[in-house]
Amino acid sequence: MKFTLTKRQTTAYDLAINNVKKVIVFGGAIRGGKTYWLLLTLSSLCLLYPRSRWVIIRKTLPDLKRTTFPSFSSILNDGLINYIKSWNRETNVVTFTNGSELIFMAESYDDDKDLNRFRGLEVNGAGLDEVNELQEATFYKVQERIGSWNKAEGKPPIVCLATCNPANNWVKSVIYERWRNNTLPEKWSYINSRITDNPYISQDYLESLKELPPIQYARFVEGDWDVIDDVSNPFLYAWNDDKHIDDSLVLNKNLPVFISVDFNINPLSALVIQQQSSKSCFVIDEINIDKGSIDAFCDYVERLDVPRGLLRITGDAMGNGRSIQQRDNSSAYTQIKRRLNLADSQIIIPANPTHYNSRIDCNNALSRLDIRVNSVRCKGFIYDAKQVQCNSDGGIIKSNRKNLSERADFLDCFRYFVNAILKRYI
Repeated sequence: MKFTLTKRQTTAYDLAINNVKKVIVFGGAIRGGKTYWLLLTLSSLCLLYPRSRWVIIRKTLPDLKRTTFPSFSSILNDGLINYIKSWNRETNVVTFTNGSELIFMAESYDDDKDLNRFRGLEVNGAGLDEVNELQEATFYKVQERIGSWNKAEGKPPIVCLATCNPANNWVKSVIYERWRNNTLPEKWSYINSRITDNPYISQDYLESLKELPPIQYARFVEGDWDVIDDVSNPFLYAWNDDKHIDDSLVLNKNLPVFISVDFNINPLSALVIQQQSSKSCFVIDEINIDKGSIDAFCDYVERLDVPRGLLRITGDAMGNGRSIQQRDNSSAYTQIKRRLNLADSQIIIPANPTHYNSRIDCNNALSRLDIRVNSVRCKGFIYDAKQVQCNSDGGIIKSNRKNLSERADFLDCFRYFVNAILKRYI
């Protein structure tokens, strides 16, 4: 049995077979050979380690039947069939002649939000096909289950393989952005693949894809994770790239520095803002602290190396924005004040504005004042400015934190600054 892999497929294949990485995500665009790599890699592991067990997971059973099964059948027809004892179409278990098993499984989250179907699953490793369509909870549940099967011959690698297309959800923040920022865990790897990496794609097909809508072409053909979707009812409807983006902005240590904070449990988010005049607002940088650590936030502020007398802290007065139950953040501000040795006058905390009133104030500010943002350093805020939407009552749509456009953390920081500082000048 011989198969030919592309250069990127070979890289990803070797990482798994040689037990170099525990999590390997292969993706970035359509038709880059992702599913083929996933199936071939797990099939190879079945052959290398007799009596081993591996699972392939897709969002639904119809998705498996429509896409994954035909790809697997193609590999069978190319020679893998000689090593297969049976394929039980009722249990969706493929048994190899050496006793290994390849299990095809649907996530079926809509019917099983507690992920009970994963309880008792014993496997050496897993493959998550189109992981961008799966829940983040499923991704981490699979990490619990891999390596739990102990009846294989030899020592199979404990690996979680995954394929993906660009998506504005948890995969972007957990995988892609950490890869781009070189902060992926040491045993994780992301292999960026595009359609042009696949030598078997015809030029005619490539040309036909150019007829796709621009956003769809950028995301699924060019593998652009940062392409922005059109939104029907943006919160910041007065936002204008030409007017509001200025990448030349840098921190001026001779001017007051406002830090507007949104106290989420995870993450703690903040914007670093300065004013050259009462009617200006320059958003210089953004802060994103995992697990909401006040100490880590203060460490970041100290690294700004700004004279303490020029610091001003404002932000969320009451809640974390994720729960109906409100909580008082005064203790967090007290910790910040004590750690940074600030005076009471340097902590500015008016009551939080309603979404409806805040939307009016923010858009008036964007229209009437000199508001500029460094888009290189403030990618999160730029995303929120373009993607966060309102419902019919003017409220921010933010019920699902798995959707990046419904987090609105940096937008909230901006809203708090407008409410605390800019509103009087509109």
